[in-house]
Amino acid sequence: MSHPDKKGYIDLLLGAGDGNFTMTSFPVAGMRPGAMISADFNKDGLPDLAVSGAIPTVLLGDGRGGFEAAPPLPVSNGYGAEGVEVADFNRDGIPDLVIDHEMYYGKGDGTFA
Repeated sequence: MSHPDKKGYIDLLLGAGDGNFTMTSFPVAGMRPGAMISADFNKDGLPDLAVSGAIPTVLLGDGRGGFEAAPPLPVSNGYGAEGVEVADFNRDGIPDLVIDHEMYYGKGDGTFA
């Protein structure tokens, strides 16, 4: 979810295990985060996030509800990206990304080629 008063951030609701949630915000590159998808992009067994937007960003999860930004992903159209999908498109066992019409092949360390 993107907070309208905090452009360049995404807000996540982290479950407390008792039915309650705590909201936390994370900065992402660019001014308007778009779609998000979760996968383990750096093979550490923890969920990571890929966020589309003006500058597509991968956030690597720390397992405690925190995230660290990997290097931003370039887009060739100059307008950013709205949609994001994850799958192992080249069958190497590593999640890959399609953000709008751009293909990014995962390297297994949270970065993409």
